[in-house]
Amino acid sequence: MRYKSPYIIEFDKIGESSIGYISVAQAQEKIPFNIERVFWTYYTPESIVRGRHAHHRTEQVLVAVTAKTILTTESPNGKTEVFILDTPNKGVYIPPHAWHTVQYSRTAVQLVFASTKFDEKDYIREYEQFKKPIITHNSAEVKTQMVGAGTVIWQFAVILEGAVIGQDCNINCHTFIENDVVIGNNVTLKCGVYLWNGITLEDNVFVGPNTTFTNDKYPRSGVHLGPRLRTIVKSGASIGANATILAGTVIGSYALIGAGAVVTRSVPGFALVAGNPASIIGWVDEKGNKMQLDGNTWVAIDGRRFKVENNQLMPI
Repeated sequence: MRYKSPYIIEFDKIGESSIGYISVAQAQEKIPFNIERVFWTYYTPESIVRGRHAHHRTEQVLVAVTAKTILTTESPNGKTEVFILDTPNKGVYIPPHAWHTVQYSRTAVQLVFASTKFDEKDYIREYEQFKKPIITHNSAEVKTQMVGAGTVIWQFAVILEGAVIGQDCNINCHTFIENDVVIGNNVTLKCGVYLWNGITLEDNVFVGPNTTFTNDKYPRSGVHLGPRLRTIVKSGASIGANATILAGTVIGSYALIGAGAVVTRSVPGFALVAGNPASIIGWVDEKGNKMQLDGNTWVAIDGRRFKVENNQLMPI
């Protein structure tokens, strides 16, 4: 995985001392990304150190528009850099996966340009988590910077630049992940799985070997009709080996897809499905244990009881 280093940005200083100055920041010029969010900090006591986090995918540019701030960054390989911002036409670019802290003089106002809207899941707030290594086999081709700490990527995996992969994932050998793919934390992707544009795997998802995802219901070579359908696998769901998941389906939380199933429509949470086309053959709990039918209710291994209403499992 390539890591961009922090660097100083000098904004143009237009004007002269007799009339004052103006500096301009434009996206994709001095600021090397599209700006999705702007925020500023002020009245910060000098005894306070802010920051103390990194981001999975957010890029930022920090500017001290008044007074002085001291920015300290640490890269995943442990390199530490210190930047002093004491003039309003100077900023610092902070890439993803850079741990950073900021100290302020008494009257400092800090302006921040960010490449993403706020998302708590994008933050790495625990330093111990930040320091977990990202292990990538030397035969893998990883173009994205957006890989979370503790993730392991095995032989001959190919991951394109726009993909987002969370923390503590296991990306097995001979896998492919396209640009418009989002993978949450603690996801297991077994061998021979290809994730095409438009696929989201939430936290704690398991995808068995040779699972096939599609992203176009009516494919033609070189022809794309209408908007791409998004396929979502909700948190905790598992997909068995050689299953096929058609474009635009949603697999609910903790659902269990049987090996070889062909999923042609969305699957509710906790459902156990199998066959071609896949149909519900039972229900499972959060750990994948099959529930037992007792009259009109389904009973979990821990004694909890559920009923099915409108194809959804509901607690009693």
